[in-house]
Amino acid sequence: MEYYSGSQKANRVGKQKTRTIIMEKRIKHFELKETKNYDLFKFYKENRSININKVREYKKSIKEKGLKQPINVKWDKEKKYYKITDGQHRFIALLELGYRIIFIVDYDENYSSDDIIEINSNRSNTKTKDYIHYYATKNYSEYVKMNKIYNEYSEIKETLLNEIFIVSKTPKNPAYKITKCINKGNMQIDYTQGKTILNWLNEIQSTNGQNDLFQSKIVRALKYIYNNNNNFNINLLCNKISNYIIPVENNEYKIVTNIKEKYNKRLRNNELMLS
Repeated sequence: MEYYSGSQKANRVGKQKTRTIIMEKRIKHFELKETKNYDLFKFYKENRSININKVREYKKSIKEKGLKQPINVKWDKEKKYYKITDGQHRFIALLELGYRIIFIVDYDENYSSDDIIEINSNRSNTKTKDYIHYYATKNYSEYVKMNKIYNEYSEIKETLLNEIFIVSKTPKNPAYKITKCINKGNMQIDYTQGKTILNWLNEIQSTNGQNDLFQSKIVRALKYIYNNNNNFNINLLCNKISNYIIPVENNEYKIVTNIKEKYNKRLRNNELMLS
C-alpha cells in the first residue's frame, strides 16, 4: 500500500479535478441529433471521393442491421449548415434509403479542414489516392499534377501510376517509400520518367504481346534501368525480344538481369551496364 502526505494527496486530487473539467469541456463540444432535412448537410472538398460500391455496402448493412455509427459533422455558423467531417458514405446511403440522418455535432471551434486527413489516416482503408485528393484540394502542385495523371490514365491502377511517376530512388521498400512521401505531403513527380516508362511498357507489349507487363515488379525493373543507364534504347531491346516473354520474377533485379542479358546479346558497343 502506498502512503501520501497531505500535500501529495491535495496535488493528486487537484490533478484529477483538472482532468475531469477538461473532459467535461470536451464532452460539451458534442451533441447527438437526427433529422430528415438532407439539405442541411454539405461535404468538405478535402474529403475522400465517393466510392459507389462502398455506398451500396452501407445501404445493405443499414437495411439489415441499422446504422452502427452516427455521421460526424461541424456546424458552420456563417452559412448555417452542417459540414460532414466523417461518414459521407453513410450519409449518402441514408439519403438514398430515405432514412433519418443520425449525427453528432462537434462544436469545437479549433477544428479545421486540415483535421480531415488525420481522421482518415486513422482508418485502415484509407488509400494513397485519398491523400492525393486531399493535398490536391489544398493546391499542392505535385498532387494536382498526380490527380490529372489519374484522370489521363484511368485504365491503369492508381497504385501502379504512383510507382511509374513518383520519384523513389531508394531500392529498399520502394512502395513503402512512395506511400510515406504521399501521406506526408512531400511527394515529387518525374513526368519525363513516367512518360518514358509508359512508352517502354507499350513498346514491349506491342512487340511480344505480353499481357502481364503492367505490374509493380516490371515497372521497378524498368525504373532501375531508366535511372542507371542513359544510353538504353527501347527499340534495340524490342528487336531482341519479339519472340521472348520477360519473366515476372519475385525480385525486380532478376528481371533487370534478364533484360540485360537479352539487350547485350551480340552487342559490342553501348552495352547495358548496370551494377
